[in-house]
Amino acid sequence: MRTRSHITVSDTILSKFGSQLQLQTQVLRLIHSVLPEDLITHAQYCVISNQKILVYTDKAVWASQLRFYCESILKHINAQNQFKTIQQVQIRILMSEAIEHEPRSPIIPSAETTRLIRQAIQGSSDDPLSLALNHLCLILEKTLQK
Repeated sequence: MRTRSHITVSDTILSKFGSQLQLQTQVLRLIHSVLPEDLITHAQYCVISNQKILVYTDKAVWASQLRFYCESILKHINAQNQFKTIQQVQIRILMSEAIEHEPRSPIIPSAETTRLIRQAIQGSSDDPLSLALNHLCLILEKTLQK
């Protein structure tokens, strides 16, 4: 059985989240009012953090386009009396784009390239570059044998 104080605490927490959500929705509407029609749907979410507004989009290509409007967004938001403390607008990319990328496989130089590197360092002294290239050749040769 829930006590009266427990309900009050839960209601207070939910009320706080609800007011935060309303504020973010209001700010997102202000952001959308500055953007051209084709960019509105790409400014998907916003979060007010300290003196910044973080605007989230789904792709890097849209982020680069949205960054052109940061100053206009900031001026428009600061024109509203309740947002005078905002000093910066940043565009962020949602993590789903980073997850979509497949991991890249390494590009292994050919046996011919490895042979050419080895030839270039033949007779070299014990300088750090020659040692590093020699070590690289050993690793490449082992990798190519697999």
